[in-house]
Amino acid sequence: MPLPALLPRNEIQQRLRLIFPQGAPQRGYCTRELAASTVFAALYIGALEGSNVYFAPKHVYRMTDRQAGRVDVESRRGYADNIRKPGFEAKGRRWYRDNTREPIRDETLREGFVSVGAVVEKTGIPTTSSKPRYALAAGFAALFDPDITGDALAAHIAAWQERALSKGALARIALVRKGASPSGDHVIVNFPNGETRRMTIGPSSQITKAVIEVFAPRYLRKPAVLYVSESGNKVVARDDELARRLVLRSTLPRICPTRSSSISVLKLRSWFLSRLSRRMARSTSGANGLLRRWRPKPGIRSTTLLL
Repeated sequence: MPLPALLPRNEIQQRLRLIFPQGAPQRGYCTRELAASTVFAALYIGALEGSNVYFAPKHVYRMTDRQAGRVDVESRRGYADNIRKPGFEAKGRRWYRDNTREPIRDETLREGFVSVGAVVEKTGIPTTSSKPRYALAAGFAALFDPDITGDALAAHIAAWQERALSKGALARIALVRKGASPSGDHVIVNFPNGETRRMTIGPSSQITKAVIEVFAPRYLRKPAVLYVSESGNKVVARDDELARRLVLRSTLPRICPTRSSSISVLKLRSWFLSRLSRRMARSTSGANGLLRRWRPKPGIRSTTLLL
């Protein structure tokens, strides 16, 4: 697939403000400069739906002014291939620092463009993986064609808004993202009370499944799961009523924003199971912070396991 023509970043932002008018869902995330930079980087490397080319936040925050000015095919494809190589740095002044990765991933993409169908995700990649997974949806990418201007652009934008920003369209997107549509890209976890939950594939989800389905029945007499979270879905399951009976205060969503934890109870003992993949297991601060901030009622002992 040939690379698309490019608009300057400031013109991309101008079009984003037309595409997402006042009152549009997540307008702030979808119209700020960081959003324009994301669209530019995706167009720059040709990460479009159906192209089999995908971008990651690194393609955005490692972009430089000098690299953005090199619009020949060789430079653009070279940037797409080289940016993930260890030690590679594009020449010129970088647009953003490395710590911009989270705002790009969590706000601009997941809460912004992905939530309205402007960006599609490649399935089968674990949530915590750094591999490229995003591509501009074909209809959305077409709105940045430099040859479409004036009334023609307004008509294209209105048609896209009708398809993507209507209540029905947003509801369909939400259902797909929550796993209501059939898909094999999830891990099914069977809870002790007979309920099931779908979690994104990856090592942490497999650990969670083993903890709940194997560890809990084997070592606990009457296990109950209070809370489970994952990187892409902060809250997978929670039992607030049971939590209130067992602890004085619950702050798990803030303690475990990326690591996932589950709690099972046996008589007067509570188990805090922090399941970390090998890449995430360098620090135990999340589990330690969890124990410091969860205060079991008198008589309930707490045990922490790092899995």
